[in-house]
Amino acid sequence: MKRNCLLVIESHVPAEYYVELTLEGIFPFYLVTDGDKTLIEKKIDDLKKSYDGNIYVYEPNQEYQNLLNRFLMHNIDVYNNVKVISKIDLLGNVLKDITIETWDKEIRSEEDQKAYLISLKTENTCRYFNKIEFEGDKVIKTAKTDDAIKLQKIENKFYDDYGNVPVLAKKLGYDKDKNELILKRVNGKTAQNWYYENGKHVELIHKVMYGLGILNDTNIDIKDDEKDIKKAFYNELVGKINARVTPCKKLIDYFIDQSKIKYIDGMKITKDYFVLMSKIERWYEDNEDNFHACLCHGDPNTDNTMIDEDGNVVFIDPRGYFGNLKTIGLGMAEYDIAKFCYGLNGYSRFNSAPYINIIVDSRINIMIDYPTGDGKSITQINLDSMPIDINEKIIVGIIWMKLTSYIINDPMKSIIAYLYGNAICTKYLTQLGYLD
Repeated sequence: MKRNCLLVIESHVPAEYYVELTLEGIFPFYLVTDGDKTLIEKKIDDLKKSYDGNIYVYEPNQEYQNLLNRFLMHNIDVYNNVKVISKIDLLGNVLKDITIETWDKEIRSEEDQKAYLISLKTENTCRYFNKIEFEGDKVIKTAKTDDAIKLQKIENKFYDDYGNVPVLAKKLGYDKDKNELILKRVNGKTAQNWYYENGKHVELIHKVMYGLGILNDTNIDIKDDEKDIKKAFYNELVGKINARVTPCKKLIDYFIDQSKIKYIDGMKITKDYFVLMSKIERWYEDNEDNFHACLCHGDPNTDNTMIDEDGNVVFIDPRGYFGNLKTIGLGMAEYDIAKFCYGLNGYSRFNSAPYINIIVDSRINIMIDYPTGDGKSITQINLDSMPIDINEKIIVGIIWMKLTSYIINDPMKSIIAYLYGNAICTKYLTQLGYLD
């Protein structure tokens, strides 16, 4: 006789992680993606190993119950023996020969759920792995994880090799035993805050382009051959999109399918991910000889770019590597400026928001509502108004798409990052004739 199982879920939603949707109710914690599957899928997969009959899932909240049922029906070929049941089914005692399982008893309360979600985060989903302390004119950056220590060693080497470049922050010391990198404090403000105070984004971008130009023109001893450089560039602009989107693709496909969404911030999306990726790959192949290999920062976002008291650009936290090339600091000039413009385009505000509300208008267009009242648009500054070329704008879209799995434990932000990057790439690839 086949053994059946009843999975009882007693959960509610931490507001900091999940928000109400106009069309789709709420994403409960068990629809978080952990690797390539959501938590509920992994739980069901584990139960399948012990039970060869039906797996019944009881979720007492009607909204969550409906959402969960639609999610599983969306994957009916895999979960055809999984049934979401109602309270009436339980009260009617219709289930026979069944073993009752419950979700992890340690994650029943909201606080426990938060702790559980945080525990899922890895170096790929949570980048806050450094401790920063200020002592007078010194900044002490302590690496707190193994990956942070590896990056710190690269950053230290970057400062040793290129510390005399005038647009870089100045290194004062390095304590290998304590994993401490000591830098001279930059008196000024981040580029993001400079923009908030001045509102002159074109002037700011020109300042940053000038600073990056100084960095890019620095002579370096390139240890990589041209073939490896092109391979690294391809991986950064094409390969990593797949790596970052794949873990979240089921949730993204489900959202697009259920919401029937066509636009985000008024920009059309390409619903078929594989069609979009084929066009991005073709665009890259047509342009790979035009990208410039040189000394680069790697991550000059609007928080890693400072404007000092004299109005000069100073870069902090150089990433020091690009696509795992042997040469420290070797990267793509176009990627550097795109990474900065990505912050101004909306990432810095998007990243700092504790959560986002989703608004869907009659044109099946997504907008977002920030809890801080910062507007109803993901776009902070439109890329069309930025003094960068169309290839750099496409790279901005690619960087948005690559953000997807970095924030997989915030499903709505993850979905929005993908859709927004998709829309940017769709817009400019269409202008170049790669899409209709």
